[in-house]
Amino acid sequence: MIHFWRVCLDEAQMIETPTAKSAELVRSLSASNRWAITGTPIGRRGLPDLHGLFLFLQQEALVDTVEFQYLLKEATHYALKDWSRTF
Repeated sequence: MIHFWRVCLDEAQMIETPTAKSAELVRSLSASNRWAITGTPIGRRGLPDLHGLFLFLQQEALVDTVEFQYLLKEATHYALKDWSRTF
């Protein structure tokens, strides 16, 4: 198996769906460093679209689906709470 020092994924929004074949393929590449370049990181589904990018980047705290959904829920809760204080 080839091990890359860096895998740089352009148009990374194409792997926002973790179960897509393209997402599975790029995640299977062996690399020391992973970069994801995208002009549109958040698509139609909103913040959950970031999960596929975090899986590719192998950000351990954000890879687990349940943990990711919990963090999104908490972040949304606190953002709305802070936003409501401005009025």
